[in-house]
Amino acid sequence: MMAEHIHALPDGYRLHEYELIRVLGAGGFGITYLCFDHNLDQARAIKEYLPADLATRVSGQSVRSNSTSAQDDFDAGLNSFLVEAKMLARFEHRNIVKVHRCFSDNGTAYIVMEYAEGDTLDSILKEQGTLDEQTLLSILLPIMDGLDRVHAQKTLHRDIKPGNVIIRDSDNSPVLIDFGAARQAIESKSRSITAIITAGFAPFEQYSTYGNQGPWTDIYALGAMAYLALCGEKPPEAPLRMRNDPMIPLSKRCAGKASPAVLAAIDWALRPYEEERPQSIAEWRAAFDGSPVHRPAANLSDSDQTVKIPARPDKPAQAPSASSVQEAAAPAKRNVALWAGMATVTVAAAAGIFYFMGSASTPAGFMLPPTIVLPAGDFVMGSEPGTGDPDEWPSRRVTLAAPLEMGQKEVTIGEYRLFADATGQVAPRGDASLPVTGISWNDAKAYAIWLSERTGARYRLPSEAEWEYAARSGTGSAWPWGEQADGAQVVCAGCDDATPTGPVSADTGSRVTWASGNLFNMHGNVWEWVEDCARDSYVGAPVDGSVWTSPEAGACSRILRGGSWREPPPLTRSAFRDWKPADTRDDDIGFRLVKEAAR
Repeated sequence: MMAEHIHALPDGYRLHEYELIRVLGAGGFGITYLCFDHNLDQARAIKEYLPADLATRVSGQSVRSNSTSAQDDFDAGLNSFLVEAKMLARFEHRNIVKVHRCFSDNGTAYIVMEYAEGDTLDSILKEQGTLDEQTLLSILLPIMDGLDRVHAQKTLHRDIKPGNVIIRDSDNSPVLIDFGAARQAIESKSRSITAIITAGFAPFEQYSTYGNQGPWTDIYALGAMAYLALCGEKPPEAPLRMRNDPMIPLSKRCAGKASPAVLAAIDWALRPYEEERPQSIAEWRAAFDGSPVHRPAANLSDSDQTVKIPARPDKPAQAPSASSVQEAAAPAKRNVALWAGMATVTVAAAAGIFYFMGSASTPAGFMLPPTIVLPAGDFVMGSEPGTGDPDEWPSRRVTLAAPLEMGQKEVTIGEYRLFADATGQVAPRGDASLPVTGISWNDAKAYAIWLSERTGARYRLPSEAEWEYAARSGTGSAWPWGEQADGAQVVCAGCDDATPTGPVSADTGSRVTWASGNLFNMHGNVWEWVEDCARDSYVGAPVDGSVWTSPEAGACSRILRGGSWREPPPLTRSAFRDWKPADTRDDDIGFRLVKEAAR
C-alpha cells in the first residue's frame, strides 16, 4: 500500500488523466507508482522525481528542496530526469522500458512509462536459485541489444541489477527499467561519490568521485547479474576485489554448467579494472560466440593484436613532493618522512563500518592522525526536555564497554594531502596544520578506508554517541568546562567576543581534557562528520555507543557535531546536532577519526 512509504502520494490521487493505484517501488531518487490512464483505459507506471537527500513532500502534495543549498542539486537532477525521459521516448526497443510522456507538476516531474507486468529477475532468482545457460541468454542477450542502442546515445544505465529487470508474463521477454540520469547529474554537479551503490553489481569506478564510467560500467553490472544467475551468489563488492581478489572466476566455479565461451565472456565483463573489460556491448557480444576480439592495445606487440585480457601491471610508485607535507605540532606527533606507494580509494557501500585490511604494520614514513585512548564508561547523552533542542531529546544513558581511541584533532590538510596525492585527487591547499575542510561524508569515509588499507589498522568515523562521550569528558554541562562557551578558546562567532574568519590550527583552540591527554576543537572550529544517519529525536536510539543507521543508510543524511567558526556559541554545545546530505562539501566541515583496537 502507498501509505507504507512515508513520502508517497496517496492512493487514488490524480495526476492529469492518471489515477495512482499503488507504489511499485521506491529508491533514493524517486518513487514509481502503478496507475490507470483514464484516457486510454490502460495501466501505466509513473516515476516521480523525489531525491530523498535533497527534497521532501510538503502540504498540498508538492515537493520542495530541503534547503537553499540543496536547490541547485535538486534542479540539476530534475533537468536530467526530464532529459532522460525525452531520450528514452525516442527508443522503440522491446527490451528497454518504453516512455510515453513526461510532465512537471507538484514542484517536481513525472515520467509515464509502460507497465511491464511480470516478475523481476530478482524475485525469480530468489525462488528458483539459479538459471541454466539457455534461460540466462534469453534474458541477457536481448538486454544487451537494447543497451547497445542506449549507449550509442551517450547514455548509461548505472544501476543494472536483477531488481531492475522485469520478465514479462505475456511472453517471458525481459525489459530493463529505472535508468539513473538524475542520480548521475546530482553526483556530477556536487562532485560527490554516488550516494547509492548496489553492492556486488556496481563496479569500482562507481565508488569514486572521479570514476571513469562508460559502457564498461553497465557491462560489469550485467556480468555480475549473469554470475548470480549461474552460480547463485553475486560477486564480492568491487572494493574488496582490488587487492587479492576473492572472487572465483565463473569459468572455474561453474565449469560444465555453461559453454566455456559464455563463462569466459562473463568473467571478462567482471574484470575489476575498467580498461581490462570489454569497452562496448558489441565487443562483449562477440565473445559469447567464442570469437577472438581484436582492438589496439598498448601493452601488446604489433604482431599480436588479439586481446587476451592480461593482468593489470603494477603501476610505478609515486611519492608526494616534500613540499606537500608539513609538520603539524601535536602532543602525540610522530617523526615522519614521506611514504611512496600506490593507493586504492574506496567508500563504504552499505550501512555500518567497512574496512580494507592491509599490511600488519604502518608503512615507513607515513603520517598518521594522532590519537589518545579514552577509558570505557557511561554518560547521559542528549538533553532533558525543556533544555537544548528537541532533536536532542530524550536523553538516555549510554555505555561504552570498551576503551575508545579517538583522534586528538581534526584531520589536517597535511594528512589529507597524502591521500589526495596518492589517489590522483585535487590536493587541498593551505597551511598543513589547519583542519581540512570542504570534505563530504563520502570523502571522509574514503580517507578512513584508504588509511586503514595503507596501515593495517582500522580507522573509521566515530559514532555520534562516541563523539559526544569524548566531548563531554564525564560532565553533564553544556560544555565540559561549564554552561558558557566563553573563556575556553572556542573558535566560533561570538565566543569571547571574537569574529573569526576561518578555522585555526587543528591543535589549538578549545580543549577537552582527559587523563590521557587533550582533545582539540571538539567544540567550534569546524563541523565534524560522524557515522550516524540523521534522525530528529533519540527515540529508539541504541544505548551501547554503536552507530545508528537506517534501512536506507546509503541515501540518508549524516550527522554533524561540534559547530564551527561561523556558528554562534549555542551550536558548539556538546549535545548540539546538525545534519546534511552525505555529499555536502562546505568550507566549515571537516572530520576526525577513531582508531579501533586490533582484533
